Amino acid sequence: RLAAIVQRVYRGYLGRKSVENLRLERQKAALALVFLNDCATEIERAWRGYCGRRDAERLRREMAEFLFLLRRQEAAAEEDEF
Repeated sequence: RLAAIVQRVYRGYLGRKSVENLRLERQKAALALVFLNDCATEIERAWRGYCGRRDAERLRREMAEFLFLLRRQEAAAEEDEF
């Protein structure tokens, strides 16, 4: 009879320990997912920044080239007037 009580208490302890380990594993998995999402967000932010800077530089070059050609045409038109 005493052995049954000891076994019951010990099985309860093992069950609580098992549930605690399962809870910790789920918590670790959730934290890993949060970490991966944060990493993906950082990578995406860096990539979008790079693409934005690249596109802005290309636009600046195109605008400078356009203005250069426009001024060249204006200068040629003014020379033709004289």
